[in-house]
Amino acid sequence: MTDTGAETALPEELTSFETFAPEIQRAVTEMGWLSPMPVQRRVTPVMRRRRDLIAQAMTGSGKTGAFGLPSLEIIDPTLRAPQVLVLAPTRELALQIENEIKQMGKYLQVETVAVYGGTAYGPQLEAFGRGAQIVVATPGRLLDHLGSGNLKLDKLRVLVFDEADELLSLGFWPDMRELQKYLPKQRVTGLFSATMPQRVVSLARVFLSEPEFVSLTEGGVRAPEEIEHWHFIVAANEKEKALLRLLRYEDPDSALVFCNTRDDVRFVSDLCDVVYVLDFGRCIASGTPEEVMANEAVIEAYIGKEAA
Repeated sequence: MTDTGAETALPEELTSFETFAPEIQRAVTEMGWLSPMPVQRRVTPVMRRRRDLIAQAMTGSGKTGAFGLPSLEIIDPTLRAPQVLVLAPTRELALQIENEIKQMGKYLQVETVAVYGGTAYGPQLEAFGRGAQIVVATPGRLLDHLGSGNLKLDKLRVLVFDEADELLSLGFWPDMRELQKYLPKQRVTGLFSATMPQRVVSLARVFLSEPEFVSLTEGGVRAPEEIEHWHFIVAANEKEKALLRLLRYEDPDSALVFCNTRDDVRFVSDLCDVVYVLDFGRCIASGTPEEVMANEAVIEAYIGKEAA
């Protein structure tokens, strides 16, 4: 349920970051954020009013900032207990979100922790012991901690489902229902997803109370199923030539090219700039999935968006 409380007059859209605390303004300036992105302009006022919401916005549209910045305002920094819980379907996404929120709150007395499986429990338990206020978690490891009593959510103020269409799918639904047992009734809950099928909206009502809807599918922001997909079958020794012919023919404003190895990344990049003398402004990100996800801000800058 949503804690409505006494509502004050707030703008319907966030027009600048100047309404945030100086510590947050300093952090977002260092992150290269000049002005709020559309999803941030629309979502922040809703969360400031302590209203539940469903937001449809593409990955890379700035939604981490949309829920991260107002969450930092809602937190009581003197309370050393989990107050914000962000759920993500994969460890890579959890690490990315936790890294971005950590940057947003770097000048606040706030601690964050990413909780996911396939790694040691020790560092996560140490973060709980220090009183981490923001927990970004995948469902399985989160439920392990809750079931063993390592983590309590009785002080929780904000609950966020990122990639909600995945988290509310049949595969995760049993975990979501189990999680519900540990959640306090009074909280702000936000669902964020690029797609919002009616099935997801229906299931989401288990966690939401009279939510507001924010959709950014207009104005050029499209869901994946609305984007045309093409594939070409070429011989292994013709891949680079085919790629370059395609780039020349399509002449896109921006493009992302994924390669299997770091050496392949360097080779394709050199082909574009040296062999074919293509006038491509380029940005290279390589490494483990965690390292690449941490460089999302660089990729977004390359495709003409402010990092968020």
